[in-house]
Amino acid sequence: MPRLSVQNDKARVYRAQVHRTCEEFFTLTRIQQHGFTHPQHGFWVMLPREFDVVLAFEPKPVAQIILEVLRQTIGKAGDGPKDRQVWAVLTYGHFAMACNMARSTAQRAVQRAVEKGYLLQAKGNKRSIAYALKWQGTN
Repeated sequence: MPRLSVQNDKARVYRAQVHRTCEEFFTLTRIQQHGFTHPQHGFWVMLPREFDVVLAFEPKPVAQIILEVLRQTIGKAGDGPKDRQVWAVLTYGHFAMACNMARSTAQRAVQRAVEKGYLLQAKGNKRSIAYALKWQGTN
């Protein structure tokens, strides 16, 4: 049996894993010690009433994807109704990094959110797609 070299025997550490670990440790610790950022002092978004149902019955990655689209659309100033954004051009890589998940998980979650009718999508730039939330009576 061939002897494994030191290089082949080591586990790989990916940048996303390190990012997730740091995010989890530092952000959770900060929230637990000091609380959440007040809307007056930072980025915030109002959630639709039905989002609680999505959290309860859809897989976590799908809920995270919908929340990220909310943040990138109505969570930002834009030229839509009430001076909010309507569409956000995002990539699977963006979703993976913002939601602390693998790119493949983000891709499956985005596809499920679109298939289930939570999100609308339109062609964006090269590898990106524009996403918007499906709102009652407006889409």
